[in-house]
Amino acid sequence: MQDDEPLSWGVPGIAQLFESVLDAASERRDLSLAERDRFALAGSESREQGMTLSSIMAAYLDGSGELWEQTFRTADPADAIDLSRALRRVSEQAVACLAEGYEAAQRRSIRIEETQRREFLDDLLTGVRGATPLGDRAMQHGFPFASEYGVLVAAANRRLSDGGPIESRVRTDLLSRAPGRRLQIFTKQGQLVVIAPGAAPTDFTFASASLDSVSEVEWHAGVGARADGLAGIASAYTSALEALRLARTFDLPRLAVFDELLTYRLIAADREVAELLVERVLGPLVDAARGSLLGTLGSFIENNGNMAEMARDLSVGARTVAYRLDRIARLTGHSPRDADGRFVLELAYRAAPSTGRAS
Repeated sequence: MQDDEPLSWGVPGIAQLFESVLDAASERRDLSLAERDRFALAGSESREQGMTLSSIMAAYLDGSGELWEQTFRTADPADAIDLSRALRRVSEQAVACLAEGYEAAQRRSIRIEETQRREFLDDLLTGVRGATPLGDRAMQHGFPFASEYGVLVAAANRRLSDGGPIESRVRTDLLSRAPGRRLQIFTKQGQLVVIAPGAAPTDFTFASASLDSVSEVEWHAGVGARADGLAGIASAYTSALEALRLARTFDLPRLAVFDELLTYRLIAADREVAELLVERVLGPLVDAARGSLLGTLGSFIENNGNMAEMARDLSVGARTVAYRLDRIARLTGHSPRDADGRFVLELAYRAAPSTGRAS
């Protein structure tokens, strides 16, 4: 090819690669695998240098026009139509390879960004201090800054994953219910994690409705203690996990707030003592009446000692309820009608799930 002017296109390496386009068209052949790879590499390098796909295509079209003009200026008129068709076919192949290389580089870039963001979030939750300060990494990944954060961890009766159908539905619902909170929603170890900038632990009431939006899944959720700044998120996450554990152990209401679980935290603090308490207080009730007395005690606690409600709940008469309560007092040494006795009985009843014994 005789050039009146040197070709000067903005995409790296394309000026040289157009020589192969013209050679292939002149020889009436397709681009070789090696030539296709070179175009794909040019597209990839262009993406890595920050060019957009539209700018690459614009550069290609500009180059094509210049190439065709210089080629047909000296071409044999009798051969022009056939050459034009060949140039068009080979140019389409070149464009496809450019786009393929660009898109491959874009996918690699997205994967790298996702990996780096995941590493940042993992470090944020575990409190790992890397060489780069958390604040700098937060800015790099667009993580919102706030003086305090709320952290929620929710577990379903199936493992969750980022981008999975359940996670996606809950994410969409959460974002629609709290549009101004800049929620950070992702999964870790199969559980849903929500970090809410500027939110106190009691501000997560909206999350219950979002979890309810996926009715086919059973949920428990724990809300951690308040996190002061980025450095406090790890501690808040740990307490959210503990709140979730207690919620599942004691079958608490769906949204269990760590700061409101002092009683259950106390019960679960010493498993050996809890097991001894449950065995001594509840054991005689189970052994004596195949569980009917234990059910009566549970009804007494849940109905706040209301005898009429207990009778309806247990489908027995009031005299039977009174008889069972008296028997509970004799077997355990603690009367449900006495304040101290009720305290011991209810404490054992509440502690039973933490020991593996259903109450």
